[in-house]
Amino acid sequence: MLDSFELFRSTSYYANCIFIFLLFLFLPYFFLKWYKQSTNTGRESKAELRYHEQMCWSLVVFLVLINWVVSLFVDRFIISLDLHYLERRKVFYMAKMSVSTLVAISLFALHKLTRIKVCFTSKVFAYFLISNLTLCFAQFILRGYEITENFRFVYFFTAMFTQTLINFYFVCFPFKKFLSKEVRVNFNFNK
Repeated sequence: MLDSFELFRSTSYYANCIFIFLLFLFLPYFFLKWYKQSTNTGRESKAELRYHEQMCWSLVVFLVLINWVVSLFVDRFIISLDLHYLERRKVFYMAKMSVSTLVAISLFALHKLTRIKVCFTSKVFAYFLISNLTLCFAQFILRGYEITENFRFVYFFTAMFTQTLINFYFVCFPFKKFLSKEVRVNFNFNK
């Protein structure tokens, strides 16, 4: 029988996998849809704001997917290393902090390079990265150097809950825009 912590962990893991899979499915469709919309609109102020919101979402989802894939491979690689468990913990949390920092720098750089305004979705993702970075730093100090397991459940709960919440938000965002009356696009490519 699973205890409640393992049940929460497995439920959160599978929910995140489903959300990531949905993001992989949605991203090409919405790239095509928003590209067609950006070429059809005459760059009015409302259309330009909508275009920036949608492209900002696309950039952030692209970085969410990159963050997830890179973290997955780096985590599995570090866990497979033949090191003492304390050294492996230190390397693990340092790598997680490095990945979060690189994704945050990439978010800022992509906004500067593409000249897309920073919208609410980018801010939400940046706050998530900051909370993830803070959590990894606390684990790096307390579990890597102090060797205390007192806050282990708090770390796992916070990390899984925020990851699930952020993935849920990014999956629901296009539905909100798609179901609203402001986004209507004709996909007739014969024109």
